[in-house]
Amino acid sequence: MDNTGKILGFLRSISPKTATNSQIVSRTGIRPHQQVFQITRRLCDGGQIRGRLFGKEWEFWTVDNICTETIQGENTAVSGTALAFERWVRGLLQERFGCPLPDGTHPDVHKRWDFISPDGSVIGDAKFYSLVNGERYPPAKMATISEHVWLLSQTDAKHRFIVFGNDVRVPEQWLSRYGRHLSDIRFYFADERAGITVLT
Repeated sequence: MDNTGKILGFLRSISPKTATNSQIVSRTGIRPHQQVFQITRRLCDGGQIRGRLFGKEWEFWTVDNICTETIQGENTAVSGTALAFERWVRGLLQERFGCPLPDGTHPDVHKRWDFISPDGSVIGDAKFYSLVNGERYPPAKMATISEHVWLLSQTDAKHRFIVFGNDVRVPEQWLSRYGRHLSDIRFYFADERAGITVLT
């Protein structure tokens, strides 16, 4: 069995628990540490495992036990795509706000929102973003977030938000630079392990 197979086998053996790169090194004996880092990153990019930054270290788990939500009769799961994330998180948001949240438009702003309540009191967008190559600051994505924050501020909705998935460092970096301008627009982060986390 090659090292990729060893890592997959180890993560499956501990599922649904997670493991960091350091724990994978310790339990599988694969060295150097950099090789484990490269393999877990490649497996994440290929959708074979999932990962998230927890504190200062990444943790990983297999996709075999991904949590699913049944939304309007359709069984969907977060499988590494923006569309799948939007479908999955809609169920959590509908439960949070107590109303249906289909995509739609608002008379105040010429934009199609990912989530909008029938009475227009709840409006939001989903962003499934990562850093550039998993490491570098993403200026284009930051500009898009700023644009959507401004567009949200032009509506009269009672609840306005952006929900992020994939890499929590993206909204955290935006908030560290521009958060003081956010006013009452909420940032959320959602993943299969913790559900929805309020960032602002």
